[in-house]
Amino acid sequence: GDARRVVPGRPVPSPYDEGMPPPDASLRDRLLDAAVAILGESGGAGLTVRAVAKAAGCSTMGVYTHFEGKPGLLDAIVEDGFAAFDAYVAARIDHVEDGRERLLSGAQAYRDWALAHRTQYQVMFTPYVPGYERNDAALACGAASFARHRARVARAVDRGDIAGAPDDVETIAAHVWATCHGHVMLALLRGGGPDLEPERGWFTSSLGWALDGVGQSHTGTVHPPSG
Repeated sequence: GDARRVVPGRPVPSPYDEGMPPPDASLRDRLLDAAVAILGESGGAGLTVRAVAKAAGCSTMGVYTHFEGKPGLLDAIVEDGFAAFDAYVAARIDHVEDGRERLLSGAQAYRDWALAHRTQYQVMFTPYVPGYERNDAALACGAASFARHRARVARAVDRGDIAGAPDDVETIAAHVWATCHGHVMLALLRGGGPDLEPERGWFTSSLGWALDGVGQSHTGTVHPPSG
């Protein structure tokens, strides 16, 4: 099953008038944990406001107070997921100076977090819940996460740690992300954990090939590192 949903500390907007008590933050976390657990056990069809409230030990009003309903609940799962995911990747690569190794470490962190939080990851990246459409804030969280990855690629190119020109950064970033995501989805389909072999070995080899091969055109020429 999923590891417990990790939520960075951040204020919860209050729908209450000034002077009224704010929503119970611990209840918010219980509701989100309950929603992720239900999604993991029953899929998107099993997620209802009533089921989440019952699992969290509160009335349905608790869901509406914190999230205004099921779509808001799912948006919070996505937004909190990206915050926790980005923090996890940042912590894993913080000490890595070399741009290529930083991208490899970030990719391994991506995979490890995804396989430890498989239900939340699928809500974040796939149409896991039929009919759910992310709101602008949830979409912005995904875009900001990819922008951080793109910035790491740009840094590696600029330092000459991987081959490529500045104009290649967007393509390189998309290629590396697609490689990560594809391997994660294969591992999710097989149902294994982060250390399952041979998937982990395949993942490591594929990322190395992706990074060492970036910057190549269809004619086989390689752009020299900038700078």
